[in-house]
Amino acid sequence: MRRLASNAGLLTLSMVVNAACTLLVQVFSARALPIEVFGLYAASSALVAMIESMVVSRAGDLALNFVGESMAQGRYALARGQARQIIRSDVLITAVVTVAVAVSGWALSGWLAIEPLWTAVLALSIVVQAGYGVNKNLLVVQHRIRVQAALEIAYSLFWAMASLAAVWAWGALGLALAYLAGSVLRSGAAHLAVRSIWPTNEASTAADLPARTLWAWSGQALARNAVMRLSGQIDLFILAAVAGPVAVGQYKVAKTLSALPVRVAGPVWGALRPALYNAWMTADRSKFFRLIAYPSLIMLAFAIPGLGLVGLIGKDLLTRFYGADYAGAFVPLLFLLGGCWAFQGANGWFEFWILFSRRRYWSTVLYALFCLAVAAAAPMLQHVAGVDGEALSLAAIMAVLFCLMSFAAWGVVLLTRCPDQGGPSDSR
Repeated sequence: MRRLASNAGLLTLSMVVNAACTLLVQVFSARALPIEVFGLYAASSALVAMIESMVVSRAGDLALNFVGESMAQGRYALARGQARQIIRSDVLITAVVTVAVAVSGWALSGWLAIEPLWTAVLALSIVVQAGYGVNKNLLVVQHRIRVQAALEIAYSLFWAMASLAAVWAWGALGLALAYLAGSVLRSGAAHLAVRSIWPTNEASTAADLPARTLWAWSGQALARNAVMRLSGQIDLFILAAVAGPVAVGQYKVAKTLSALPVRVAGPVWGALRPALYNAWMTADRSKFFRLIAYPSLIMLAFAIPGLGLVGLIGKDLLTRFYGADYAGAFVPLLFLLGGCWAFQGANGWFEFWILFSRRRYWSTVLYALFCLAVAAAAPMLQHVAGVDGEALSLAAIMAVLFCLMSFAAWGVVLLTRCPDQGGPSDSR
């Protein structure tokens, strides 16, 4: 329990630092840039962030399932060989994806409110993070929470300082360059940290992952992560297509602020990850449900007073820090706060559970249905008058869908068997 509390405290500190840096950079950028330019950059960064997290998570999934298992068995030489094999494939995939994103930035600029040059610069962050997903998950598997927290804090501070200086000197292009520099730092530091956990007296052995198995798992991971990451950005894409950069700028502010409480809750679930993993893999369902139910209920209990406080002081703070142009983000913020907290905060265990639950197929279907529901609502926005109305309507739709996702997540986990409970395992 003491170790759990210590890990939760460290992860909380890293999340708080990251949230503070994100907020600082966003406020400064919103003040330094015209709202139209801020909206263009928000849409461009959303496109790259979605694809980046999708590709990085693919390699992380492979590491968790193969390398993590070998390390748990004490087969470090084999684990090292598997890690190198996955990273080599990651270099190839990230290079191809980087080129594809850079080209798509030019092709989509006439449809979405994005800037091709900024998109191309941001896309370079994908290839420089080849192997980062592997290294990050290996730190989790080996309970190196302190190292992971220190890396995140260092990255957040460096990125924030670089962004503030760059946006002042070069505007939105400077923001893109600062993000690229931060990605290089984080990826390199994670690689060095993981190297330190390998036993120095064991050389790597040949990996036992056939190419067919590796690419089959890669395809499944890419498909699953594609819909998961798209579900986190599809609202911005729709707004960029039907409303323009001003609406995107206001909505992006509301979306970022609504995610701040989730970042505070994240360390709790992060610290519980090893316990959740062990409970599930040992078929201790009662312990697993206790580990997710109690924190979820406590977090939900804070929702009503939290929303009330934001309702009282939120609008004044928005206009004071961001400026009068962003007053229209206040009501969308209230809707997004409630929805994000219900799913991503109080049920923040779900995304990690997907990785080891053997029900990846159903999680893909769930997130795909979410994306389809958001896309189906897009035509409604064209009949709403005004920039504020479009952002507000989309925020209300997202809040309802987030609540439905919370119920669906519990339904999926209740219907899923642990690996040792018999029956064929579903590795999809």
